[in-house]
Amino acid sequence: MEKVELNINFALSLICDMFDYDRSMFSHIYPFSTENIKGYYDLIDFKDKDILTVGSSGDHTINLFLKGIKNVDFFDINPFSKYYYDLKMSAIKTLDFEEFFEYFCFYGYPSFFKSNYKAFNLESYKKIRDVLTGTSKHFWDFLYEEVGDIYIRDSSLFSKDEEPVKIIKKTNLYLQEDNYEKLKKQNIKNVNFYKSDIADLPEKINKKYDIIMLSNIFQYLEVMYESDYFEVMKEIVEDISNMLNDDGKILVCYMYGIDDAYDKMKVPIIYNLEEVKKTFNNLEILKFRGISDLKYGYQREDRDGILIYKKTKK
Repeated sequence: MEKVELNINFALSLICDMFDYDRSMFSHIYPFSTENIKGYYDLIDFKDKDILTVGSSGDHTINLFLKGIKNVDFFDINPFSKYYYDLKMSAIKTLDFEEFFEYFCFYGYPSFFKSNYKAFNLESYKKIRDVLTGTSKHFWDFLYEEVGDIYIRDSSLFSKDEEPVKIIKKTNLYLQEDNYEKLKKQNIKNVNFYKSDIADLPEKINKKYDIIMLSNIFQYLEVMYESDYFEVMKEIVEDISNMLNDDGKILVCYMYGIDDAYDKMKVPIIYNLEEVKKTFNNLEILKFRGISDLKYGYQREDRDGILIYKKTKK
């Protein structure tokens, strides 16, 4: 059975709440990023850079097209990330600004306390599929034929971790109407997708990048590994650093409310910044203003942060 057929069967098992497949925290599609992408993309020089970023909701990749990058590839352990990225990019090309939100937003659109039962509507999908190609078109066509619009979106295929529209607009460059229109007009090249977890990236990809972006994957250190968390993290980051060009950077981890005091009983272990700093000598912490109500409902004065590893010449 071809990989796309296996992925379709996996998707159907999630949609139908079957238990034929091993389901993990990595198997869902994230509708939108839960990071304040705009908050830190405006502070980093992406122009003319070669980028590798996490796939997830596709928002990291899509926002980069507005920053003058040279090229971008993306990776994810979840194969659905590729299909969902293609769906979003095809939607940007074919749907107007409001149609996009009506199609993709399920929670918080148009009212925070109501679900949107026009999400994944068939009429909009018919427009999108005109520019969808390859395995992504096959994947979504099959799900629409077998399941149907809202039943795809309102299922375990999608994570329930979704911010309301007002937050999604604030945190994404491409979801500001003028930028959305710019993207429509851009001639965007095909991007390469690599199905991989972070530890296997150096084996899967034989390329060099100026910037590698890992989102908040390392917030799950305790889930991914049994012990020696910071040593394992250091080993992975140093291995990945071999994929960097000279003076390259790894955006190691996005952190919410980074100024909050560390409490090992309440937050992931990576928030223990004292241990992080002991582990890495060449680590910068970039802080920026958070978004009120983003992710955990922090107040406006709280700041989010990015841990940035800088490659040093040996």
